[in-house]
Amino acid sequence: MEEIQMSHFGGRIMCKAAEVGKIVVNKCIDLNLPIDVQKLQKLLVLMQVECIKLSSEPLFREDIVIWNCGVAIKEVDEEFRNIGTPFENHQIEYISLLDREKKCVDYVIKMYGDKSAIDLSKLPILQKVCTLGEKLGDSHVPRVNLYKLMGVFAQK
Repeated sequence: MEEIQMSHFGGRIMCKAAEVGKIVVNKCIDLNLPIDVQKLQKLLVLMQVECIKLSSEPLFREDIVIWNCGVAIKEVDEEFRNIGTPFENHQIEYISLLDREKKCVDYVIKMYGDKSAIDLSKLPILQKVCTLGEKLGDSHVPRVNLYKLMGVFAQK
């Protein structure tokens, strides 16, 4: 059964990547790991790849965009744009993760949570994701959709 990635809450549509981002921010704060929006986005992309590798299922369905600063998720940027850098306060969580999702989130935080956004951008796996970006239609920004990620990283 297909997961619903966006739902209404209080008249607002929620983006799953942004909602997972709130969980990641809270975990990093609890572990005294510095976290800002750029680092959050890179961690989320690593988590997406990890979920696809381990379970052939995505963590979220939003596209990954390739900006000058590396991989990003436009919806996450929009959600957290007005929050100070770095995050200092816990975020209100509206979703719970499945066990397989929690495993991937915790693994990536354990492995990469102490790295900066710049250091994360240099990881071979994120460099590989960057190479998958395509400019679609009239877009000037390369994107990587879920199906492309699944084709490259899912276990066959």
